[in-house]
Amino acid sequence: MKFSWLIFYLALPWLCTAANQERELTSKDLLVEYHRLLPINLAFQQGIQLDDEKFPRHLGRFRDKSVEEIYFCGDVCPQYGVLIMSFQGIPQDECEAIGDPIYSTAWGRQYRGCSPLSVRRGQLLHKGNTWFLRGQDSASLREVPLVLDEESVCWNGSTNINCDDQMIDSRRAEVVALKRGNSLEVLQLQVTMDKPVRPDR
Repeated sequence: MKFSWLIFYLALPWLCTAANQERELTSKDLLVEYHRLLPINLAFQQGIQLDDEKFPRHLGRFRDKSVEEIYFCGDVCPQYGVLIMSFQGIPQDECEAIGDPIYSTAWGRQYRGCSPLSVRRGQLLHKGNTWFLRGQDSASLREVPLVLDEESVCWNGSTNINCDDQMIDSRRAEVVALKRGNSLEVLQLQVTMDKPVRPDR
């Protein structure tokens, strides 16, 4: 009996340290959590407040930075509210290099945080050996190079497709990615339209 108590006291500092260590998140963890949040945010848009969701909520660390889930709402709540992942404590001027700035617009454009994930919609373009996503929003029509690797998942809404081989030029797509310099490291790419689209003017 005394021996087991001795082991417990010797192990106590290690147990406390292990309990205080932050969980190391992977890109797959972020993608899974992104998909978990989609129906929650859809419920907010429909005016449904989910009482079992508590925020801010700490998730762990990704690329040596703390990640949390934050909720903010403007004007009409919860319809205009959103629950989103954000790096903790990253100022706006540093965000562009590591993620995507999060803004609310209900009472003027306000910086709310820095998302580790980039979610972009646009037109797929193939140039040389590289795929690009041409942004379709009013803020930017620039073409961003896509980095596709064995971890990338591509699909057409119903079935998986082979990234690169079965992707088709001039189709509209949604990309969930990580920043890699001036490129987007694709985690998931979904072709959202089967017909060629004309670039927005």
